[in-house]
Amino acid sequence: MVVGGCATQEPKHSQVEIREYQTRVYEDVDSLLVFKSVINALQDDGFILESSDADAGVIVASLHSTQVSSGEVLQKTALTVATYGIYWLFADTNIKNSHSLHVTANITETSNGIKTRLNFVGKEYDVKGRLVRSGMSQDKQYYLEVFTRIEKSIFLEENL
Repeated sequence: MVVGGCATQEPKHSQVEIREYQTRVYEDVDSLLVFKSVINALQDDGFILESSDADAGVIVASLHSTQVSSGEVLQKTALTVATYGIYWLFADTNIKNSHSLHVTANITETSNGIKTRLNFVGKEYDVKGRLVRSGMSQDKQYYLEVFTRIEKSIFLEENL
């Protein structure tokens, strides 16, 4: 999972710049087509749809993953072997940190077309499930890549 620029930090861009790369306007297409294309593109990337409302033009989805620290695995394996398995039975054997990427999509009909705004927020949790860091992605390239996949999804919806 790629979560660019999601740590809590000072904004790299102004709010106007952020909204600019978070937003695309699609012309000559139906809002329901764009709505379904956004869902399809997110699902293609592994996001799980949490909620959606076509009438309101809102989509909420998330993507979850875990990371395993090789150093921690090595350490806990060595302790388990050295204690003939006793360490594994009684110690903290959770060796995973979890990460999630949440997205909200706002799809609105305007006089210029169907305006679609995405907002990605990354979260990292420690092994006990406590939030370590959270922040909005300010990675322009990531937004560009997602919008490219949405455009491909629109094409597929129109032509298949």
